[in-house]
Amino acid sequence: MKKLTALLLASLTGLVAQVSAAPAWHPSYEPPVSGMVSNTPAAVTEPGGGLQGGVGDTDTRYAPTGPLALAPAAGGIKLSAWRGERVSAQIVVTAGATLANLRVESAVLRNGSAAIPVQANFVRYTLGNVTGEEWKNAGGVQTNFANIQPHGDILDTELRLTLAAGANRPIWLTVDVPANIAPGNYAGTVTVRTDSGLVLFPIALEILAATLPAPKEWRFHLDLWQQPEAVARYHRVPLWSPEHFALLKPLMKRLADAGQKTITCSLYHEPWGAQIYDWIPGMIEWRKKANGSWAYDYSIFDKWVTFMSDEVGMSQARIHCYSMVPWSLKFRYYDEAKQATVDAELRPGTPEYDAYWGRFLKDFTRHLASKGWLERTRISMDERPDELMRGALTTLAKHAPELKVASAINRASELTRDVDDISPGLRPGFAFPADELAARRQAGKRTTFYVCCHPPRPNTFTFSPPAEAEWLGLFAAANGFDGFLRWAYCSWVEDPLVSTDYTKWPTGDCFFVYPGNRSSVRFERLRDGIEDFEKIRLLREWAAAAPSPDKQVALARLDAVLKDFSWPRGSKAGVHTKDVRRAVEAITAATRIIAPPATKK
Repeated sequence: MKKLTALLLASLTGLVAQVSAAPAWHPSYEPPVSGMVSNTPAAVTEPGGGLQGGVGDTDTRYAPTGPLALAPAAGGIKLSAWRGERVSAQIVVTAGATLANLRVESAVLRNGSAAIPVQANFVRYTLGNVTGEEWKNAGGVQTNFANIQPHGDILDTELRLTLAAGANRPIWLTVDVPANIAPGNYAGTVTVRTDSGLVLFPIALEILAATLPAPKEWRFHLDLWQQPEAVARYHRVPLWSPEHFALLKPLMKRLADAGQKTITCSLYHEPWGAQIYDWIPGMIEWRKKANGSWAYDYSIFDKWVTFMSDEVGMSQARIHCYSMVPWSLKFRYYDEAKQATVDAELRPGTPEYDAYWGRFLKDFTRHLASKGWLERTRISMDERPDELMRGALTTLAKHAPELKVASAINRASELTRDVDDISPGLRPGFAFPADELAARRQAGKRTTFYVCCHPPRPNTFTFSPPAEAEWLGLFAAANGFDGFLRWAYCSWVEDPLVSTDYTKWPTGDCFFVYPGNRSSVRFERLRDGIEDFEKIRLLREWAAAAPSPDKQVALARLDAVLKDFSWPRGSKAGVHTKDVRRAVEAITAATRIIAPPATKK
């Protein structure tokens, strides 16, 4: 979802990456610490240890040094959750002197014999070039900004660290509530320790009677585009080798566990015109035989789709194939007679384009039918103008009418209204009438929305306030969208553990997660927003199935809060954290009234 002004730079950079990038399993960037600092008086110090700590919140990216506004550790953390939900908290520790062997001891929340583990991840820092205001003031085009800052985003997998004198170390706490556990109050203590001291953080978790289904059953249509090539390049393993798939599996399972509903496939070389760090080779080999006939090798395509379907657990996910209308309008194939690779430049709507794609589409639908994948597959487009889309859709209808289309669009038009799956971009002038959304849903069509390098807010950049990521899911629920699309899940830059910048895109635009199957603050908050969407959907269904005056009042109060999740309100600074908190409170209040007896085990 980018423009082609960075094409040459991106292509050359990607080529160098194939031969020069080295894997870095441990983050190689650490913020410098100048002088010794202490936290606010709210922090708590264990006698004799020098280790200090306080309770923060998940809405704040805490600075690597300097005083912080934290609640006392002894006051503890209070959470509430549905069964089947993931909830998070954030704490921060610091010390006046360097302390060795910082670790978080295993913690368990208990209620009688029932126990729930608490996962802890150190938040690590990565560099980012611009702030949201700079990005907005520059008109959404990155220039040579000097404001390179560390951003706490990486949820690290390291179990022990050295805490440098004067450094702050945020710690992200995660609780995955089992779907079959009894409702009630659970309690435990998180212990953060060094070799010379410790800080105790009590946790109280109230589990409500309502239950979220498993992520694969969520209705929210999450479409984060995958780029498996980046994983092979970063870790220096052969593309599509057993080692590659072994590295992909936990990363893609993390995506599936957030409710992902699509598998991203490239039909040929570089469908997006070399706009990211790595080349995107085609998953299908197009070959013109010496006798003039054509052959198509689907072996890599089949491996990828089978892996995502069977091993990752996305057997019902749609297979989105990019694209019949690439940015460059060039299509690569191998010509046996010439013994050379050819980049054919073909324009939709011409006889040459129709013949080229017609041959392939007939063979492709035959292959998809043989694999049982035809109904799951969509030919996918990315922000293509109607005059090009019209020619492609004509060819598709002529040669493969059984194949439906998915398309990210700049704005709705008469042409795109008939597309099976569309995703308009959130930007100035954004509007999608509620009655049209309802009509599309009634017709069985999918309508999501997307963000990319625009808008400056709300978004999921490394510098974005974390609440903006959760706001997106609530915006979908409030406005009748089926879900959310973003162009990149793991299109890593050279070393994202050092910097998230890439050419002119805002920092962090290219990916949500980090090498070594490391999650991020913004990915976890995006997942929170998806859970919010599912909760709102279920509350509405339950209230409709067994209506009562008190349930209608609870829903009315929730709807009143959701009215603030509108465009262009979401483009304003400083609204997202408060809006999200009010929505979460309203969801919790409605849950106490609406949750059906069948879920109260």
